[in-house]
Amino acid sequence: GELLDVDPVAHGHRATLASGSQRRAGHEGGRLSSDGATGLGGHEAHGSGDGTIMQTTRLGGTGLRVSRLCLGMMSYGSPTSRAWMLPEDAAEPIVRHAVEAGVTFFDTAEVYGPYVNEELVGETLAPVRDKVIIATKFGFRFDQEGRQVGLSSRPELIRQAVDGSLQR
Repeated sequence: GELLDVDPVAHGHRATLASGSQRRAGHEGGRLSSDGATGLGGHEAHGSGDGTIMQTTRLGGTGLRVSRLCLGMMSYGSPTSRAWMLPEDAAEPIVRHAVEAGVTFFDTAEVYGPYVNEELVGETLAPVRDKVIIATKFGFRFDQEGRQVGLSSRPELIRQAVDGSLQR
């Protein structure tokens, strides 16, 4: 993985991470043939293989193309961490269906779990890691027990959070 972009967002930061062929601007993976793609006001349409078409758009100034739909992964992780989280075995079919439908953009954060969600996202998307973009949020401080105790934008904590996310 590689850090491509960091943007401030409310109560934290967002990093865009990518690996493999997605690093190149204008990634063509999954695109319908030129006669099958449709222009949609600056957006493109990509086929998922089952006849559905997922619109895509450029992600900020990175040159990456992502699905216009982003699957937020906050609800997936460990029910022992958060009672409302779905475990990996329940999350995997949902994520697989999203990928099959053409979703290439997924959102997570180190604070979801904490860290448990990023681990699940990494494991679940491993088979398609070169075809997806994962955005994460950071800027949270944790105590020794993993509880969020505040916010921080210190450069060393940002680097630590991004490095940790890439590992997870």
